[in-house]
Amino acid sequence: MNIIYLRVSKEDESKQNPEQQLNKILEKFKLKDYKVYTDRGSAYDLKKIKKRESFIRILDLCFNSKETTIENLYLNEFEQSDINLYVWDYSRIIRNIELNLFFSLLSYWFGVKVHSYKDKQILKENKEETPTQRLTRLMMNTISAFSSEEYSYTISTNTKKSYDNGFSVDKNGKKGVKWGNKFKGTLDNPRNNDKGKVDLTRKELASLNRRILFLVKDNKHKVIIEDIKKRFKIKISSSYISKVKNLN
Repeated sequence: MNIIYLRVSKEDESKQNPEQQLNKILEKFKLKDYKVYTDRGSAYDLKKIKKRESFIRILDLCFNSKETTIENLYLNEFEQSDINLYVWDYSRIIRNIELNLFFSLLSYWFGVKVHSYKDKQILKENKEETPTQRLTRLMMNTISAFSSEEYSYTISTNTKKSYDNGFSVDKNGKKGVKWGNKFKGTLDNPRNNDKGKVDLTRKELASLNRRILFLVKDNKHKVIIEDIKKRFKIKISSSYISKVKNLN
């Protein structure tokens, strides 16, 4: 059985398009017979993992998760799966070091072959590998899992800081108004006040800053400004992008 699992977060949607990912996976692995499962949500916030219905389905298909117990694992009392699991990159399955590594171990035990479009080395495994080879593979998987969790953690932490510390500062060092009260709306923004300004809620401000942090790594400020204008109907400056970026 060939299964393709695609997950994107709400903030990733412009750069991580599920349809584009699917087409590239099909092209690379020459797949004809397959079933696609998709999720849109966080792989970092474990409190929201229940909302990833396709991921829960994948666990059951690959590891019979609703029936398999810890005792079954230790006694080797479970059936092997004849499944090829295709993903865009391995870190998008789960961005938690322990659970990411556990998924790798389960795949090895159950005979699930994981194929990643972007990862070349970390997923290669075979039943005849030596203990040293197995240790090396697990170490590479752990490093990859750490990198993905650290990335998500940094964005989450910086987003919170960008709100908690989000005051303007004048030349005398005095704190001014919250950043959320300073944005100028686009002409078509129905929330413009009589001065053409828009007040953002805490949730909206967090979403805005999270989007900026996601884009700032690979894009110029001009591209980010245009993206925010279309998505949030507000105008931000290059200096605002720098403020969000530098709140480490």
